[in-house]
Amino acid sequence: MKILLVRHAESLGNLRGEIQGQQESPLSETGQQQAQQLAQYLQHQIWSPTHIYTSPLQRARQTAEILALGRPLLLESTLMEIHNGILEGLTWTEAQLQYPQLCEQLLASSDPLRIPGAESLQAVAKRSRQFWDKLGARHSDDDRLWIISHGGLLQYLIQVLLGCSAVWGLTILPTALFEFDCPAAARGSRHPYNPTTQVIRRFNERPHLLLSAALP
Repeated sequence: MKILLVRHAESLGNLRGEIQGQQESPLSETGQQQAQQLAQYLQHQIWSPTHIYTSPLQRARQTAEILALGRPLLLESTLMEIHNGILEGLTWTEAQLQYPQLCEQLLASSDPLRIPGAESLQAVAKRSRQFWDKLGARHSDDDRLWIISHGGLLQYLIQVLLGCSAVWGLTILPTALFEFDCPAAARGSRHPYNPTTQVIRRFNERPHLLLSAALP
């Protein structure tokens, strides 16, 4: 199975510096350009998908619509961003003004603190596993999947896909790509120690933006 994970393009919320979570926000003008550049790159530089999954949140769905070039989309609620509770829709400066004690605790603690109304990290990890389990039951190794999601959730999806015991923090910029050859994804490989059967081809890359910047 071939898998391409994609973070959505820049949204208006990203531009404003909001803690977006599951709040809706459309793509910014720059985000639309990023998605169009990525669509052109994927059309010429990477394999065509058999299925395209996307978070239903507006910024991801708009990105997926641009990338899909008319192909059908599969909306998947488990691909939504992590819910950030009472901080959603605020910038960090606004959050510090409205919830100074909470923000101080978040900065001071090395342990994850539960934000009121927010999704627990255990719940995020569980739905990430559920998503891969669903794909493993639904698809064969011949399928080629594009999956458009969010920077926070992608860290958990990658943790499950790679079989890591912990989630690794990554700075994932808009339209970043992760590409894997992953036989029997989420079902366990019969050859776990053979690096030729499970291949990381791209990891947190944005080659489409580098190419566009190099053009006269």
